[in-house]
Amino acid sequence: MTLNSKIIKNFPFAVVNKSASTTTLLNFLELPSDCKNWLCQKFTDKKTGRLNAYLLSEYVKKMRLKPEEFNMKMLEARHSSNGQIKFLSKVRIEFDYDKDIIKFFLDEYQLPKKTSTSVEWNVISKYKSYFLNPNGVWGEITIQYDCSRLEMINFVPLCPYSYDLKTFREKREHFTLEEWIDVLLGGLGFNSNAYDKEGKIALLERFLPLVESRLNMIEASIKGSGKSYCYSQVSKYSWLTAGSLSRATAFYNNTTKKTGYFFSNDTVTFDEIQTMAINKPEEMAGMLKTYLESGEVRIGNFVGNADAGLTLVGNVNINKTDFEKQNVLSGLPKMWNESAVIDRFSLIIDGIKIGRFSENKRATGFNLSAEYLTGMFHELRSEFYYRAIIDEMLIAEDDCDVRNFEQIKRVATALLKLLFPHVTSVDDIDVDEFREWVLEPAIKGRYLVLCQLRFIDGKEYNDIKMPKIKIKNA
Repeated sequence: MTLNSKIIKNFPFAVVNKSASTTTLLNFLELPSDCKNWLCQKFTDKKTGRLNAYLLSEYVKKMRLKPEEFNMKMLEARHSSNGQIKFLSKVRIEFDYDKDIIKFFLDEYQLPKKTSTSVEWNVISKYKSYFLNPNGVWGEITIQYDCSRLEMINFVPLCPYSYDLKTFREKREHFTLEEWIDVLLGGLGFNSNAYDKEGKIALLERFLPLVESRLNMIEASIKGSGKSYCYSQVSKYSWLTAGSLSRATAFYNNTTKKTGYFFSNDTVTFDEIQTMAINKPEEMAGMLKTYLESGEVRIGNFVGNADAGLTLVGNVNINKTDFEKQNVLSGLPKMWNESAVIDRFSLIIDGIKIGRFSENKRATGFNLSAEYLTGMFHELRSEFYYRAIIDEMLIAEDDCDVRNFEQIKRVATALLKLLFPHVTSVDDIDVDEFREWVLEPAIKGRYLVLCQLRFIDGKEYNDIKMPKIKIKNA
């Protein structure tokens, strides 16, 4: 049985055909990746795997209303027999406890203005896990328009499957480790056969913060390696920002009393950090030191905790890529060359191993939907027993540096979730596979952080050694 057939057999509800023509066509849609995946499944023939481009085009023309079209459609609905309008958009909700109603907001259409909006609980309760996302959720929305009152009477999320961890774990058992790595990379949009082992590991590492809370990392890579795609387009739980950085938008705005994007996402990426403008860098550095260590945010009278991981992404000179012998971070702003900040990162991804993204590296054929896969990653974040397995398996020498060991275990936990989600105890683990694909990459990633720390602050870090870690009973 081919791998494609195996994927279809085990995940018939979450498979999409990632052909070159399909990928190209969907690139023309100005929609998030999860919406594109849903549309791809909706208009793909399950037997032939062929996408019906005409029907897709007609659906989008009918359901995706431009802002200038929206008001006219609403007026048409107002004067129609049922007063309803159905369209595709992103909606978010808020609870108005004073009026005892649930309001909905359509930000792209600037609603509500003076219009009263409401949604019945029976609509919310069916898909409450989607509506709980403070950033909103995409779906097919049906609105009843009555004078100045708008009521959302129906909602269908752009998701044809449920995120059932039990099923996901059971299906993983039908694949070898090598096959499962191909499944993961294919689902995330990459042709596994185009990468060597080091390239596969580096690619998988990009997604570790999606399965493990507050896992912080740095990727130094060359241009065109698909970094922005991985960190912003694959998962709806990711947030990428570039250009400028402020404490108010990232963590908490003392004026509006609203939390920032670290509180509403699983992972936050600062892109192009070599050119990022930082508002009050000393203040931000102090904020990050506390947050990266404990997840705590203290600003004025506000105290809160978030669990988003932080990823720093920057381009490096192709001739300056020896992380062990060169200070790769030397060209970055001063804040990113402070040892107390960098020491709080779990690993450095050697993005050079990934290389530039080319056509032969694009996933083709039947693969898991990226929306389904990253949705399962989100579910895995709250599973804490994997860390218990890591704690039980690994032992280090008595004088080992605590922070290094802790960061290694954090990365190992994330890799265990990603590659071996089906294991429930130490007895389920193949020690050789664990050593090669979990422990060694975790040690290497943290070792590269320590190498850079020695360049930044040799006086403090030259004498700090990487812990000697063993697998119990191995």
